[in-house]
Amino acid sequence: FRRRVDQALQEVKTVLDNNRNPQYPADVHHTYDDKYLLANYVVNTYLAAQLNALQALGLTSESLAQLKDWSTSRSVTLRLAGEERCTFLRKAERKIDPSSEYVEEYKSSSGVKSKWTSKVVKKVTEWFWKFEVEYQIIAVKGSGSSSKEKTVLVSRTADCELVTTTDDAPRPKVSLVSPVDVQITWMLQQLSKDNVFDFAIDRAAKACHTPRRNPEVDAAVASCTRIHGWVNGVRNYFISKLIPTQKDHELDLTPLNDDGIFSPIVPLFEEGAKNGDKEAAAADMLASLPADAESAVLLSSDDANAFLALQKQTITGKFEKFDKLYPLKGLITSTEARIVAMCGHMGTNANNLSRAVMYVEHLLRTQLIAAIGKVVGPVEFDEYMRFHNRKLFKEEFAPKPYSYAVRRPDHSPEGTLSIEASAGSAMAEPIFTVVRHSVARAPMHFPINAATSVSFLGDRYLHAWIGHKFSNAQGLSLQLTARARQFSSFILLVGQIAGASVFQPKFGMIVQNKDDLKVPLLLETIPTPKEFRDAIESLSPEQQRFAKAFRSMQLESTLFGVAVIQIKPQLEKLLKLPDDSLTKEIRLT
Repeated sequence: FRRRVDQALQEVKTVLDNNRNPQYPADVHHTYDDKYLLANYVVNTYLAAQLNALQALGLTSESLAQLKDWSTSRSVTLRLAGEERCTFLRKAERKIDPSSEYVEEYKSSSGVKSKWTSKVVKKVTEWFWKFEVEYQIIAVKGSGSSSKEKTVLVSRTADCELVTTTDDAPRPKVSLVSPVDVQITWMLQQLSKDNVFDFAIDRAAKACHTPRRNPEVDAAVASCTRIHGWVNGVRNYFISKLIPTQKDHELDLTPLNDDGIFSPIVPLFEEGAKNGDKEAAAADMLASLPADAESAVLLSSDDANAFLALQKQTITGKFEKFDKLYPLKGLITSTEARIVAMCGHMGTNANNLSRAVMYVEHLLRTQLIAAIGKVVGPVEFDEYMRFHNRKLFKEEFAPKPYSYAVRRPDHSPEGTLSIEASAGSAMAEPIFTVVRHSVARAPMHFPINAATSVSFLGDRYLHAWIGHKFSNAQGLSLQLTARARQFSSFILLVGQIAGASVFQPKFGMIVQNKDDLKVPLLLETIPTPKEFRDAIESLSPEQQRFAKAFRSMQLESTLFGVAVIQIKPQLEKLLKLPDDSLTKEIRLT
């Protein structure tokens, strides 16, 4: 990208005054608003540049007015269509003289010498065919069911003679060129009534986040992606299918590209930018650019017009070269060369727009990283949220680390229980949760078999955790960690809370004597209420009822539960031993 911009900078200086010094936006002091204005500038310049390319293919002001009128009510499509025909001309035979002769010498008994010369003449039968092609690049309104809904940009009928050594036709008798379509409705809708491109980002929209991440630029990039695919398809037909059909043409095909044509989509700033050359605005363009925005660094519309004039000048120079190189008859003429060059140029314009708006986004990201000093990922953002929460919440309500000692009152801990998060190779740390602690007033229970149910009381903690995920980064990995001290043990149950008094354990284990147990927690995301409502809106009543019942089951089973049961007090009761008989503790005095 920088190589292209550096090259464009050299060409730009040929149309600007010597005292002008446009630079990369990163090298010019500017404001955040200037980035939005730059995005508007490059998109409007891109639209004008593509219109110049279509004008070079044959689009006129009258045709543009008609297409613009169509776009108000229907879609408008650019289409390459055509028909190929192959007919038999004649059959002919020709002789091929050999490249060598055979000479034999004889001498008679009387001493007379004689010489015999012989050669083999090969006779070749050839079949001659006439290959004809008729193609058009047209603009179509809607489905283009009638001739009134079509406008021709460029069309041509051409033929050449093909030769085969068998009577098999080299091409089908009649075949249709597979249509290559692209919608240009969005592009036409950016034109105002006065034929001014007035693309602008709606910064007040909720979906607008940055100069690149907003609905308007998304639509522009989507449009240029479609254009890029279309020109590749058209160019592929001419380069790979049509032009190779004509053999032995002895023409130089290397100039069939857009080399030397200036692409005016360049993201540039200039300190103390001023209006450019007014005369450049008088160039023969089908549409104009909007008035200058209020910016101290953005190039003016006069400068953009000068760049567009340079584009048209280089296109004209390229076409003049084609007129000298290629004949007026056959499959390879200046018309085909112009189409191939313009397709390549429109593809270059599309690439330059995508790279220009991504450059603005990259510049924003680079400056943010420079201000912070590091790339912010899920771990760093989690650290920031902890810092933020310390200022936002009172101490008793602030999120606390999910790390608890497994202990009885007035006893040393039996171990620890925590939920830890890690990203990549970073050290795992306890997650911070908003927690509510209470002492059970009513028991909860869980079954251990068909005839036995266990009830339990004790301290209860209700946790809520907010996880942060970056779209381009690996999310946090969660794990439930249980550690037991030496000569200590406890039972850990993991399951779901099925009701106010029902705990459904899925897994259970005994953690004892320096065990360090780590259980990965796999999280699944269910649709939000709005996403769920939108998804079932068009379902049948029966499907909606089933979806709601299934979602109810999902919601009831999403409350993750962990229960810790002390072993020693239960054994003491079972064995009828005094309290703390199984507990060994040392008190330092």
